[in-house]
Amino acid sequence: MALNFNFSNTSIPKEELWVEDSIGGYRLAPIYDQLVWLSLVVDIGHISDEVMAQEFYDRGRFYENLFGPVYYDGDGNSLLTLDTCQRAIGLRMNVLTVSRTKWIKRWSGMNFFKYDKCPTIKPKTNKSK
Repeated sequence: MALNFNFSNTSIPKEELWVEDSIGGYRLAPIYDQLVWLSLVVDIGHISDEVMAQEFYDRGRFYENLFGPVYYDGDGNSLLTLDTCQRAIGLRMNVLTVSRTKWIKRWSGMNFFKYDKCPTIKPKTNKSK
């Protein structure tokens, strides 16, 4: 399934939203492209108001604290800001929005290091009779 997005109900001007690419076409500005892709991780499909913008930002920063910045400057610092999320109020993606409780439960239940699933080399035992 394709990831669709709609910025038409945001206050972001088209000149800022779209940037020219190297072959003469246009593409989504990297910071807004980040928000669209990050929506899959944070499980928010519509930034409807200030509360959802804050929630989107909080979940995004949580993810970045675990795995590093999604979009960053030359020094490796995250460019995800609350201001960017607030400017994107009205943004819609075809992502199912889940509650904070369900989202936290999903992340807290993940076992990032599944040692029990890794093949192990069992030491030889000396069976003496």
